[in-house]
Amino acid sequence: MKLRKADFFLKIETPQPDSFETPGTLVLTAWYTKNPTMMVDEGICESFPFLENLDMGDLSEGTLEYWGPLNKQDLKVKLDQLGFQTVVI
Repeated sequence: MKLRKADFFLKIETPQPDSFETPGTLVLTAWYTKNPTMMVDEGICESFPFLENLDMGDLSEGTLEYWGPLNKQDLKVKLDQLGFQTVVI
């Protein structure tokens, strides 16, 4: 089944200092809309490859790393404009 934007929402957050993510990046995690306690178990960039042009890449299933110039709020606005559902943590 192909993942659709309406199927999930993205949490945008700053990685914890002791995490494996690159310092200075933002982390986005994808959660199913119908069951918000369940993380998406597939690569988001696999379904939406244009996100790679926005300085994003899959870290693992349901987790993206953003290394571009936007802060959390500006990234939220950009993704909302592209039709994604987002929340800033």
